[in-house]
Amino acid sequence: LIFAIERGKNESIKDTTDALWWAVTALTTVGYGDIYPVTPLGRLVGGVVAFVGVVFFALPAGIIGSGFVEAMIDQQEARRTQFSVASQSRRLNEVDGPPLEQQVFHHAIKALKGQQPA
Repeated sequence: LIFAIERGKNESIKDTTDALWWAVTALTTVGYGDIYPVTPLGRLVGGVVAFVGVVFFALPAGIIGSGFVEAMIDQQEARRTQFSVASQSRRLNEVDGPPLEQQVFHHAIKALKGQQPA
């Protein structure tokens, strides 16, 4: 498209390979500046192509990056919750006495020795 618009009016776009090179550099938002449109319609097409390049490359990269950040935050919150539950469990055991398994074990030992469990 850019070749058809710029042919004969732009010295830097001599053939379709020049037009393809310009399209690649414009779409990937590199824009070396060695080839560029000079006609008003060519510049309009160039602006659209540059915008499409941002939409196709930069926008998905930002979305993927924010997805990684959200996953990392979720993982940190899960670890924080896990730690909080474990520390609360330890505090409850300290306040209420030994853990239930230990209480059952002591009860069984006393019963085996013939003592009256408390």
